Amino acid sequence: MGGKRGGKGGGGGGDDGDFAPIPVPKTAEELPIYAHKEAILQHIRDFRITHIQGETGCGKSTQVPKYIMQDAEDRHKRGEGDGVTKIVVTQPRRMAAITLARRVASELGEEVGKTVGYKISGDAVAGKLCFVTTGFLLQVLVNQPEEFATYTHVILDEVHERSVDADLLTMLMKLLMQCSPKVRLVVMSATLQAHLFAQYFSAVEEGGSMASRGGRRPPPAEVKPIFVGVRTYPVQEIFLDELDDHFTIKGGFARAGLDKALNEFWKMEGGGRKGTGKGKGKGKGKDSGSASGFRRMEPQITQGFDELCKELIQQMAREKCTLIVFLPGIADITSFYECMAPLDTSRADRRSSLETSWRDNDDVRPSGNNSTGEVALRIYPMHSLIPREEQEEVFNAPPAGVCHVVLASNIAESSLTLPSVCAIIDLAMRRSIQYDARRLMSCLVTTWCSQSSCKQRSGRSGRTMPGRAVRLITRSFFDSEMVEFDPPEMLNAPLTKLYLQAKQLTSKLDNMWEKGLIPEGIEMDLTTPTKLLGEVVQPPSTTLVLAAIRELADVGCINRPSEDALITPLGYIAMALPCELRLCRLLYLGLMLKCPCDAIAMVAGLTAADPFSTPSLLVIKDQKEYSQKLKRSFDARLWCDAGRHSEPIMLRDLFSHWIQAGAPRGPKAMGAFARDWNIIPKKFEALASEAIDLCTRLVKLLPPRSHGHTSISRMMSAMRFSVDRREELVKTQFPTDSEYKKIFSEDVSLMRALICGGFSDQLLVHLKPRWAPSGGGKKKKEEQIVDIMKKQGLDYRGTVCLLNPPQELRSWNNAEENHQRLCEAMIGERAKRIYWDEKEKLLFYDFKGEAKAKRRGKGGAILPDEGWDEELNTDAVISDVCPQAHRLHQFGAGRWKFNVSFTSAEDAENGDAGGWHKEPYEILKPIQPFLISWEVVQHAAAIDPGGGGKGKGGKGAKKVAGVKAMPDWRNPVGFCCHAAGTMPSEEHLGVCASVQGLESGASAFVAGATVLGLNHIPLLLTTIDPTKWQVKWGFDYNSGEVCAIKIMQYEIILPPETLTPNVLWKLNKVREAMLAALTPWEEPEDEGGKGRRGRGQSEYRGGRGGSGYIWVGDASQEMADLLEEVWHSPEPIQRPKRIIWQPAGVEYFTDRHEWLQPLTEEIDWDNADCPSLKMPPAPNQGKNAKLPSGKEAEVLKKVTEWLRTRPKGEDKLSAICGRFQTSGKALSKFKDFIEVVPKGQDSIVRLARGANGFSSDQGSPGKKSGKGGKGGAKGSGKGGSQPTSGVDKRIDDLCNITGIGCQLTDFDGRVRRQLQVFERRRGKGSADTAFEMLAEWCTKKDRDSVRSWTAYLMVLLRNWESNTFGEGEEGAAAVEEESAAPAAYQ
Repeated sequence: MGGKRGGKGGGGGGDDGDFAPIPVPKTAEELPIYAHKEAILQHIRDFRITHIQGETGCGKSTQVPKYIMQDAEDRHKRGEGDGVTKIVVTQPRRMAAITLARRVASELGEEVGKTVGYKISGDAVAGKLCFVTTGFLLQVLVNQPEEFATYTHVILDEVHERSVDADLLTMLMKLLMQCSPKVRLVVMSATLQAHLFAQYFSAVEEGGSMASRGGRRPPPAEVKPIFVGVRTYPVQEIFLDELDDHFTIKGGFARAGLDKALNEFWKMEGGGRKGTGKGKGKGKGKDSGSASGFRRMEPQITQGFDELCKELIQQMAREKCTLIVFLPGIADITSFYECMAPLDTSRADRRSSLETSWRDNDDVRPSGNNSTGEVALRIYPMHSLIPREEQEEVFNAPPAGVCHVVLASNIAESSLTLPSVCAIIDLAMRRSIQYDARRLMSCLVTTWCSQSSCKQRSGRSGRTMPGRAVRLITRSFFDSEMVEFDPPEMLNAPLTKLYLQAKQLTSKLDNMWEKGLIPEGIEMDLTTPTKLLGEVVQPPSTTLVLAAIRELADVGCINRPSEDALITPLGYIAMALPCELRLCRLLYLGLMLKCPCDAIAMVAGLTAADPFSTPSLLVIKDQKEYSQKLKRSFDARLWCDAGRHSEPIMLRDLFSHWIQAGAPRGPKAMGAFARDWNIIPKKFEALASEAIDLCTRLVKLLPPRSHGHTSISRMMSAMRFSVDRREELVKTQFPTDSEYKKIFSEDVSLMRALICGGFSDQLLVHLKPRWAPSGGGKKKKEEQIVDIMKKQGLDYRGTVCLLNPPQELRSWNNAEENHQRLCEAMIGERAKRIYWDEKEKLLFYDFKGEAKAKRRGKGGAILPDEGWDEELNTDAVISDVCPQAHRLHQFGAGRWKFNVSFTSAEDAENGDAGGWHKEPYEILKPIQPFLISWEVVQHAAAIDPGGGGKGKGGKGAKKVAGVKAMPDWRNPVGFCCHAAGTMPSEEHLGVCASVQGLESGASAFVAGATVLGLNHIPLLLTTIDPTKWQVKWGFDYNSGEVCAIKIMQYEIILPPETLTPNVLWKLNKVREAMLAALTPWEEPEDEGGKGRRGRGQSEYRGGRGGSGYIWVGDASQEMADLLEEVWHSPEPIQRPKRIIWQPAGVEYFTDRHEWLQPLTEEIDWDNADCPSLKMPPAPNQGKNAKLPSGKEAEVLKKVTEWLRTRPKGEDKLSAICGRFQTSGKALSKFKDFIEVVPKGQDSIVRLARGANGFSSDQGSPGKKSGKGGKGGAKGSGKGGSQPTSGVDKRIDDLCNITGIGCQLTDFDGRVRRQLQVFERRRGKGSADTAFEMLAEWCTKKDRDSVRSWTAYLMVLLRNWESNTFGEGEEGAAAVEEESAAPAAYQ
């Protein structure tokens, strides 16, 4: 195998006899681990910790548990033990746990459930040998640590994957092993970091578990691992700088790529190691100071590597073998696939006969002109995005004369087994998700693999025959620069769920410590979650932990961003559900808004893989078949979306249709439904299983007979499941009544409100559309396209264009026919009209045809004909383009460039009507000028993590470059356009379920996107944090109405009456209801150590009979009231002449959720961002009022602020002049704002009537009454005047009552504001009665008996507002009963 390999079929060394496959073991005795059976059992008897290392296929997962169980039984027969075993084996994946349980039960000759069982979320089968998922065991031990003592053996399998759950479980094992001396632990993996884990568990071994009371700790007993291995053939490793010794690399792109890569590696190498290649690229690099002598080498594929791999494949290919090329991601797989497509004989078969599928013929022999000579090649892509059902043939053994070439990501590294692998080509790169703690965003980045990962890839080629592993990196780079092992997930992943579990675990361990279950002398700090996380094998950075705390507080899982925060009910639900935090919040809001089934369907759809069919040219090599399947897939998506442009609602509707169809399960039963909706049955089965799992978990957490419990139970019944009294999942029959048809809401506005509330902090904006006239200078490309479309009468919604299509299509005689054939090749149909613009090099496809001149809208926009997609425009937010335009974009799978093969008119005239052009045409991504280009809004913590911005308003906040958002190209949102063409151009907002940044930081993938109009702004504000997102109101200077909103640096002009006082008042009611539901009701422990525990706290699952369930608030009525105020569609915007910006958040300091603080409902003229003076002119002066500037303005501002704090809003002139260093003459100039009235020997200075500081009988300056019920009349109803002095006087009188418990300091800004709103809504008489009742109940409470008087007052006020505070004793009893519930306030 050491010589050069060129010529025909040059493969691995040795004759054909060397490639005889290893026989598959038929019995347990033939497995490699069997030879180590006695050594393993003896080690388990002698030591508490056993490390076993063995590659996949050695039998460790199935045999070690059997060995332990059978050995205990044999020893019991000999009288050496009781023979009792209770073994739990962890697996990283659900399917692995189920499959292994069935395999072991089969080897024992039993059914699952007798001796062997499994437990995963949503499904459990009992057995003394139980296979569980890592997350399942972690949940059990976090909530019930004492359960650990009931096991005899715990086996942690596949620990080399180092997931977050696995590392926390490992830490928990170390602690609990010291509490339960009889339990034995077995740690198994394929590439175990033996020394690291042995040292970590050394304290558990005998003599090292606890420090002696009188002296030093004995030396740790470090145990070496047992290597069981697996029988393999030798694998020859060839590096980039050794390729010329083994292969013949000719000139061209392959040689250029090789030389360029060698040059880059040697240039990065300090010390100038010379290569052994063909002399090029032997330059010396400057030492960067690293220990290895290498500069930083960015992981990127060198140009020409695709051609180099093409050469290597042709020389290494052997018949009946598989060759794997490891690539980083799907984009690289696609690029390499297009390069190597000419080698694929199956393409030649298709071109010769489009009606015959080569997949149906395994006896295909290579053609005579095959470039590989004797071996035919078949190219297969392999990635998690490509359904396995569409690539089944790659798992079959290659037939005679054929070699399979698999272009794969790291999915082929360990997850899947391919037959007869003879060689691999490894680029030593992978795509991994890393967490950016600064932006609180997961990012998809390309990184170098570790040495262990590269070795595992090499091992794929030595399983059944001698193999070769070609690594496209230099040997010195592999030895010196690549890390030995992959870093654990905990060092790069978000730690939000982990921190919650650690916080819960800390509380449980405290209880165990008090009960004496944790012995003294354990050297582990268990006092706080952060210190507990510091005890894992490789602790995470402080930055990641702080980012997790901040994000948990932002979402609402803890009540404040600090270490001593309390877990909210949402936090406990998040710990119980296997979902991302914002999906958990969506579920929680679904319970609050009484639409839990809709939320579950959305979350299940967003969590599981896309259930719709996703055709790919990587699998379907016939473009005609591809375009047909693409049309069926998009039609199904379009029908479920129904013009609402929301991926969560689209998935919910698909799930609803499945329920209405009887919830069929299984391939046969689901056949008709799958064909009708163009879904993949296995993927939809996974979605349904996810929904069942969510229902099972939630129904165990909610009180019986509650609305959420009842609705979810009906949903489970419709899916033929229920939860019995033992809380186990059991199968049932489909319901006979029609109640299941009512479980989903038909209110689309409520669905949008739910989505806005769940994802409000993952905001997308589309502002200042590029097609809108820029007003000067050179026109943008989109402007030019719109001008051409308008001039030529092309339909806005029916037209899409291609930029600079292939020149040869136009150089021939029949250019229009060629363009039509190009269109037909991509979407299977022709356009009704084509226009070519020579000047701009634009090809227009109009699928509507000639537009009628009479059908014109505002701004000259050409409107579509009557009846255009009538079935899809209900509840529409945008006027989208036709489906053909979407499919034209989808043909290229969202890429900027893609290839199209078709028969030109000239080829058809020459008699090649059924053939293809020799080389595919390169086409650029289609253009639609009205395309909605999304941008991800980054919050203040991401822009200025250090908090260095100037002030809350963020005047000094840094303005960062926008992040381009890329929705899923497969769905209608992926190419959504607003092609109304009206002026002024409409702007749009959006939210998404997840954001995944890319390496450059300039773009990000977004999933679960929903398009919103500006009329939906109130829905976004229900859960947004005004401080974090630097939200500001933009008040019209003349009218005082909210006419704009600023979120970070984005200024949005609002349609009229979007945020009226009445809307803001109802919006705050929704926020108050959510705040009440998210408040942790737990009292700190008293001196005796026994504190009262309220709803939703640490023992939320501790009891039965309803007392141990999570209480969920009800905000459905408040949300319904708010939805009544939201316009169905936005009106055209009108930009005001002058805008005053003011922070939207009230100055409100509390230890509860900062992100749900109330929003200001009116302008604060004092703090308004006005250029000259932060104060309006008096209404009686209007625009003629003289505005001071400079020092005069500062003095006037201070004087007016002082007067507002004085009784009756006035003070003596002498006192004012002395305090502010001014004179009466200077103050007299400001008669528009203050009045100087002589009184005796002195004068009185007071606020001018109608100026800032107006009295309770005056309206706010410039405020107008609302229109059409949106606002309120002055001084009456909602949105009227705001009483101030009357409320303040009542509060003063209340606090002066003898023996009353409350004080003036308890009435903060929020309580005072609530009283003002109450008086405005109920009237002065009701307010007087309210204060009388308040005085009665506050005198009954001692000052020290209430923990937080402010919170207690707010509880009473909320009861009044909900009308439970009535007249007389009955109303008082209602208040007493309700106010007694929150123990935290009493």
